[in-house]
Amino acid sequence: MTQHNTFTVILPAHDEGEALQQNLPLLLGQEYSEDYDVVVIDASSADNTPDVLKQFQSENSRLYTTFLPKYQYQTHPRRLALTLGVKAAKGEWLVFLDPTTALPSEQWLQELAAYTQAPTQLLTGFINRKNGDVKLRAYDDLSRAAGIISKTERWRLSKGGRWKTRLLPGGGYDFIVVKRSLGHDVLKFFEV
Repeated sequence: MTQHNTFTVILPAHDEGEALQQNLPLLLGQEYSEDYDVVVIDASSADNTPDVLKQFQSENSRLYTTFLPKYQYQTHPRRLALTLGVKAAKGEWLVFLDPTTALPSEQWLQELAAYTQAPTQLLTGFINRKNGDVKLRAYDDLSRAAGIISKTERWRLSKGGRWKTRLLPGGGYDFIVVKRSLGHDVLKFFEV
């Protein structure tokens, strides 16, 4: 018997109105047999991000949005935004996802659910931009993922703070899936 889990997908966003307009429809339209929700944290965007979020929120009850004032994110805006998302999460599993990441299909969450069985505590995932294939790496111990998460977040910071990720030599990811009870523990690896 396959166990299905609930998910909360958390997206930190800063000036990502265009990306959200393009990628939220597929994310909010997932064909997943269990419940899931989407939390977007707007980090004081100056573009049309707030308007895009209002539009989608009025059309979809799965979407919850919150706002991160600019004065509150001087050093680690991504980590702070994700921390707010973890606090707002309802799902058993959290998915940390960048708004610019295009999902491969409407079955993406259904496919992830198959890999969220014990003893897995965390998954890192990479989406091939050419063919949409998803590569997952499962971890049954959080400490084993620490190096790849820290390395990837340092790479992001070196690229001017962009929240996008590409596959790095030896690893990298487009998204992280983690048990909600371990969400804050994973964010410790974001201290770069």
